[in-house]
Amino acid sequence: MGQRLSSRPAPSSPSSPPKSPKLDTPRKPVPLSPFLSSKSPPPTACFRGAAGLAELGLCYRLSPAPPHLSFQYQPVDPALSAARPAAELTRLTHIQSGTTLTPGNFRTYVSQGVMYDEVGRLASEHIQGIFEAEFDLVRVAGTTGGGTQVGSVDGCWVPRLPLSSFAGLLVVVPGKGKVQAGIWGRELCMSHSIEEGSALLHLREARARGWGVVLLNPNAKQDRSTFVQTKLGYLSFDLQWREVVVAPLLSAAAPSPSSPTPQPHPPIFVLAHSQAGAQVAKTLADPASTPASVLDAVAALAMTDGTHGLWQCEGRPALAEKLVHATLYCRSTPGENCVHRVGERHEPDEYWLRRFGAMRTVWAGTRNHPFTNFTCLTTIFAFFDEKGAALETEGEFN
Repeated sequence: MGQRLSSRPAPSSPSSPPKSPKLDTPRKPVPLSPFLSSKSPPPTACFRGAAGLAELGLCYRLSPAPPHLSFQYQPVDPALSAARPAAELTRLTHIQSGTTLTPGNFRTYVSQGVMYDEVGRLASEHIQGIFEAEFDLVRVAGTTGGGTQVGSVDGCWVPRLPLSSFAGLLVVVPGKGKVQAGIWGRELCMSHSIEEGSALLHLREARARGWGVVLLNPNAKQDRSTFVQTKLGYLSFDLQWREVVVAPLLSAAAPSPSSPTPQPHPPIFVLAHSQAGAQVAKTLADPASTPASVLDAVAALAMTDGTHGLWQCEGRPALAEKLVHATLYCRSTPGENCVHRVGERHEPDEYWLRRFGAMRTVWAGTRNHPFTNFTCLTTIFAFFDEKGAALETEGEFN
């Protein structure tokens, strides 16, 4: 009879050392350990902008642009434009090591969660400080109370000079989320550059044309519920459009003893990203929010991955006309691979025609949703120039 084999492992020899328990390899710590606990306030809660970033050992510095971006941005008219080409980009840098943050190493220096939100807040404040200094903008202060039934104008930026004093007016609206006025994507600003993640280059192009700029902030009020956040975005944008844009224009155009005839509004150019597309269309469709004289002054709109549709124009044919003939739609490439070039014509299918009609649509040359605003910069302002010239010479849209 054979020997019975035991399923139990044989005891280790007394001479062999005992095996140590298997431990998980520890993760590489982020630079600031206080952020690893989300229960306490961030250590930089009392700081703002660049000062807070410095407390975290971070700062923005000029850095050579990656080769694939060296051609990405060229001014529409070099003789006219004051914007700096993308030979250098303003990128977030770890001060102690001198390391430039990139998508590849970003998570080593900025952990997800509390630290991400705090660095994103400080970076956004730093960028808005650049807007304030370079373009002489003033921040609009307002309350964020009133529950979920009231919007807010808090966090918008407007020129110090009257809106009617400019040759044109660029209105910039970011998408839904935690991004603030003038910011397309927080992570783009942190892991790429200020030029790629914000409206800095767009504002420079506007200034080169003698336009004023208004930065609206539909995310002035936040809520954990996506449904409520979407509703608050509509309410805040509508309130901001009426109080920050329309009211000053109507006031400046009203007849006075020195000027008995109504004054024309400057042409308005709207750049709206993602959810802002639907917010813009809904507000323009409401005569109470957008009087006919202001709607007529809207020379062109650029929607980057906009969520609007022609169905929002029911009852206002003038708006439907603008959304078809005076709107440029810049679309990011869906799927895993980007197979389209920047500015390449988009061939619409039946669904696209039903939703957007014959609206001019081009590919943005990227799969990155907020990156569409950077890649299409030249295309957008060429379109604005075209429609602005048509409004000036013909008084109507082509």
